[in-house]
Order: sequence, then structure tokens, then C-alpha cells
Amino acid sequence: MNQPHPQAGRAGPQQSAMHRTLQHAAWLAALGLLPAMAAGQSPQPGDLAGPKVTSKANAAATSLLKRDFTGRVVMPERPPEEIALEALGLDGPGASPADRESLTRAGDVLTKRARILDEFVVGNVPLLTKLGNAAGGNDPLDKLALASQAYSALAPLREGGTLQEQVKHALTPEAGKRFDVMLATFWQAYTAERVKSPKPDGKLPSKFEVLAGARLESLGREIERSFMRVQTSGELIYRLATEGMRLRDDQSAALRRIAAEFAAAQVKGAEAEVGRSMFMNALSTLDEEQRPTFIRNLRRL
Repeated sequence: MNQPHPQAGRAGPQQSAMHRTLQHAAWLAALGLLPAMAAGQSPQPGDLAGPKVTSKANAAATSLLKRDFTGRVVMPERPPEEIALEALGLDGPGASPADRESLTRAGDVLTKRARILDEFVVGNVPLLTKLGNAAGGNDPLDKLALASQAYSALAPLREGGTLQEQVKHALTPEAGKRFDVMLATFWQAYTAERVKSPKPDGKLPSKFEVLAGARLESLGREIERSFMRVQTSGELIYRLATEGMRLRDDQSAALRRIAAEFAAAQVKGAEAEVGRSMFMNALSTLDEEQRPTFIRNLRRL
């Protein structure tokens, strides 16, 4: 179980490869453009327009409008939709029961999204690695083919519309309007500066290009956060170590527990101290005919 911890600088070449994968994975967000590209379509101006922005909305969106040292609005570490939802204050002192119920529903949307991303990561490590390698190459057809595979694998993420649409649907009508206006305020400020900055070819980017790049960056960060979750929880180690194996429920539970303990030891930098005993515990959990597959899987980690 020599699986590298994502934050550990002492790991070997495999960690470097996985980090390259995560760094390049941001471009996966562009997968949302594939249907329009395949159909030869371009977004219409109306598709990019948001609700009318008011001064009240500007004040409410302050938590989203963070700027870098040059004064430009930056993408937040988490999806803008998450931060806008928190800024609504639906669990504050003046919140109504309907507000609190809608916040719970919206929270369920975010939880479901996190689960989908986690499942995508643990079930598509080879694809993510290929995507990372392709992102550093110059073959557009290779990138498009891999992007198509990932787009299909991420289909559950798009059920019910965009993240903004799914969260808004969970909110009360009044909260939904404030949510939309808050995000419109953010996106208008974000794009207003960038459409004036020339691209390397000297041309100015369209609003659509700016928004696509921002979505790319945001989804890439979500994927990385997902990787961190499944890595530190031990789920990624468990899934890779038991690939191709049929396990009884008691074996699955025991191996998941061992993987979680090993992941926790990695966080503390103590995996070398506990690795052998956990390996022996894992082997003792398995039947004799299962052990060769388990060992082969571990050697690939």
C-alpha cells in the first residue's frame, strides 16, 4: 500500500505523475463545450446574460468578489455557487423555516455532486492519467477522444442542469432570485476585466471564452478536492487494491477499514511504521485464491 499522499513532498515518481494529472485535470471543465462543438454551434449572447444586477446584490456578493494584487477579481477556491449559497444567510437568526429547509435541499445537491465526483475519480484513475498526459501534448484528436470518454463518465454531474440551476431549484423563489443576482454580479465583474486583456494572439477574448476558462478552472479544483477526499479517506487505496476482486461484505468492510487506517497514517507520515502490519492484516482477511490478485494490485500502486 505504498500509495502517495497528495500533499507529501517525499513521494516518488508516481506522486509526480498523479500531481501532473491533477494539475492538467482542470481542462476537463471544457468538456461542457463538447456538445456545442460537435453540433458546430456557438453560444448566443442571451445564454451569457444574467439577472439584472442591483446595488443590494453587489453588497451581498462581496464574499465572492475577491481580488488579486493587480485588482482583478479571482476565481474562488470553491465553486462560486457554494459561496453564493452561504452568503444568502439561510441559516441565520432571521431565517424562516422555509429558508432552512431550502438550505438543506441545496446542501443535498452539493453532497450529491461531491459523491459523483468522488466516484468519477476512484473509477477513472487510468483515464485521468491519460488526460493529464494528453494535456501536455500537442495532439488535439487524442485530447478530444479522451475528453469524450470523460464527458460520458461525468454524465450524472449534468443531470438536472448546471450547478447553479440545481441549487436554485432547491431554494425558495425569493432566495433563488437573490442567488441568481449574486452570481450575475460576480460573473459580470469577473468577465468585464478579462475581455479587455488580449490573448497571446493579440485578439480580445469573448465573454464566452472567459466564462469557459473560469468553469475549466473551477471544475479542475473540484476534481482535485475530490481526489484529496478519496485519498485521505482511504477509498482510493481500497478501490485500486481490490480491483477485479469479488469480496464478501465482511471482507469489504475490513479492507475499507484497513485502507482508511493506512491513509490516516500517511497523513501523519507514519505509513512506513504501520504498513507491514496492515498488509498482513489485509492478507489474513482474504481467502488464499484472492491474495495473488490483491498483491498484483498493490504492486501497481
